[in-house]
Amino acid sequence: MCEKEHLIKLEKYCAYQERCHQEVRLKAQKMGIARIDVDEAMLHLIKNNFLNEERFAMLFARSKMNQKRWGPIKIEIELRKKQIGQRLIEKSIGEISPVDFQKNANYLANKFIASKSLDLKNYIHTQKLRVFLVSKGYSFDLINKILLKL
Repeated sequence: MCEKEHLIKLEKYCAYQERCHQEVRLKAQKMGIARIDVDEAMLHLIKNNFLNEERFAMLFARSKMNQKRWGPIKIEIELRKKQIGQRLIEKSIGEISPVDFQKNANYLANKFIASKSLDLKNYIHTQKLRVFLVSKGYSFDLINKILLKL
């Protein structure tokens, strides 16, 4: 396959959904593109606005918060796994209102309590809820506030 065909495939890959630089590099390597050519392809994709890490980070944070109801801690961890810079991580999470995170945490807590028939007077049940909310990426302070309200 020639270089133009590789570029077209990478353009389609980026146009289908937002991608981070790491995902595109891995895709290019799987396609068998040499490292020197990968850098040139990345430059081409950035110049033609197929690839934008800031746009990716913003969209990733909003979509994970809305669709999977992740908390800020889990979003940050996942963005770090994708090798996004700390400044972009802070900016993307900062764009989301803390009230939205609190609403999601309340929703998840109520849903978890209802599905497991938990009695929050029981310490073990309270701990199960805490572990669940921590796994979703919420801070201990927020979890404690929610438990006090329930």
